[in-house]
Amino acid sequence: MSMSQAGKPGWAKSALLSRGMRNERGFTLVEVGIVVIIIGIMLLTASLAYFNATRRTEVVTVAEQIKEDLRRVYSLTDSGNKSSGPTGPRDRYRITFNNAGENPPNTFRVEKSTDGGNNWTVVTADKKTSNKVLTNNWIQPAQQGDAQITYSAKTITFISKGSIMQTDPAGNKTVTVSSSSQGTNAVITVNDYGSLQ
Repeated sequence: MSMSQAGKPGWAKSALLSRGMRNERGFTLVEVGIVVIIIGIMLLTASLAYFNATRRTEVVTVAEQIKEDLRRVYSLTDSGNKSSGPTGPRDRYRITFNNAGENPPNTFRVEKSTDGGNNWTVVTADKKTSNKVLTNNWIQPAQQGDAQITYSAKTITFISKGSIMQTDPAGNKTVTVSSSSQGTNAVITVNDYGSLQ
């Protein structure tokens, strides 16, 4: 250091600043790579969580729609109508399910019998509870995605016996709505008296 530099005011301060500036080089490639990897992991985690939540929502939506139509069938049966006349049997209603392997797959429809269960006619689908009505009034649940409907006995029949409601087949009837890609499911159980559990 020469005498002329040392005598100038502020020289030491500017020399330290310029030396400090020379040592700042920015981020290394490794540091930038680590940040990119961390951001990628965070985005992947968020997208998987969103995908899983979407699948759960689809399953719940389909299950709620089936519950709504089961309540509708219960209500229709509970009304005690006798379409065949005052001395005839009370109208019976049933809900029939098509599982994943049947045609059309993952659908259901409501049917009515006015002669004690010997002959069944299809009830026009309620447009309020279903977004997609297929041929022959098969109802495909809204926002179905990959949700699958499974019910082994095929139908649940509701029979009104005055103040008592009965379902056929006997015992608890379990309808399962599941997502094949996520392993998520919702279980709907109908007891002997038509109540949902």
